[in-house]
Amino acid sequence: MREMSAAVLMAAGAGAAATATPPHIIHMMVDDVGWNDLGYHSGSAFSPRIDALALDGVRLTNHHAFKVCSPSRSSFHTGRLPWQMGMYDNDGSAVAPWIDVDGKKLVAPLNFSLLPELLAKRGYHNEAIGKWHLGYAHSAYTPTKRGYANFLGYYEAMTKDYWAHTHAAADSCPGPGLDGLWPALANTSAANFRLSADNGTYESTLFGDRAVRIIHDHAATRAGTPLFMYLAWHEEHDPHQASRDNIARFDGTVRSDTYKVTAAQIWTMDVQVGRVVDALNATGMLSNAVVSLSSDNGGPLDHANNWPHRGGKHTVYEGGIRTQAFVWASPALMPAAARGTKYGGLMHVADWRATYAEGVVGLTAAEVDDGGAFAAESHNHWASIVGSAGPPR
Repeated sequence: MREMSAAVLMAAGAGAAATATPPHIIHMMVDDVGWNDLGYHSGSAFSPRIDALALDGVRLTNHHAFKVCSPSRSSFHTGRLPWQMGMYDNDGSAVAPWIDVDGKKLVAPLNFSLLPELLAKRGYHNEAIGKWHLGYAHSAYTPTKRGYANFLGYYEAMTKDYWAHTHAAADSCPGPGLDGLWPALANTSAANFRLSADNGTYESTLFGDRAVRIIHDHAATRAGTPLFMYLAWHEEHDPHQASRDNIARFDGTVRSDTYKVTAAQIWTMDVQVGRVVDALNATGMLSNAVVSLSSDNGGPLDHANNWPHRGGKHTVYEGGIRTQAFVWASPALMPAAARGTKYGGLMHVADWRATYAEGVVGLTAAEVDDGGAFAAESHNHWASIVGSAGPPR
């Protein structure tokens, strides 16, 4: 399976010529995935499609994030380090410049431009799917007011159920969903997203359906326009849920019942990643594309595998902050000599902003500078990743 997928990826971009159109960018932010949870690190069979991308691209072996979710996602979008945002955890103990509008200070201030707002300067159409976790107490902080054309996902750290998608907060208002709660999914695409349409569909399948539909629609209606898709999967964040059928796949290979669920979560997400890559290939978009993955933090110690690193999520040991990450790109963008290699330059999740905006898309430093509080700490690693320069740090 792994070899076949890699061959498909290579064939999709073989002979592609450089194009004046900026490449499509698909960035997958996975949630709480441990260092040793994916097959390209562990040798497991949990993630063959993800492994094919990683092994045919460049593995970022020295990539770091924050110890928990929201600060890392803020860094990705703003290019600032968590301390510059005044945010050190998800518990509301933040300080200025984070704005206390909902008692939690989980809001990226409006005086910072987010990554999709920069990419729009080069004509990108921007789509967001999955976990947001960057504020929603006022509509100004939500994805479609921060550079994304459409959003299907949830605003907080998690949903309470992978199938019912209900609100996870204990103080939620009574609603028609599971346990009397409202569904937590938000759809600001001007489409009527009804409870009956999403209830009962496993979350990664729902997000995969959405991503595939966007790719096909984009190819049909926006030819010549580059796409940026921020695809923030729920896996393997709590609640620790997967279908019985997928759990049973690992009865003979995984001894821990708890870790069987983790393996099944990863497998389910991996199937959807494969569907996304196949859609890019079918539409011809894969021949001018960058497909990347990073985790927002290390894996939780109760159901993830961070070996050989010490600690996990919520800790500042490497198990909590040294994370999964890789980049795959079409041959026109990534030379053959770079494929299958490891890049050991020190990289922070904040660096994706400059790496994409300056390195991949070609924006100038002046165009990337948003004048927000604190200068950006984002470094452009693109030339280093493809092997034409040394690390910027």
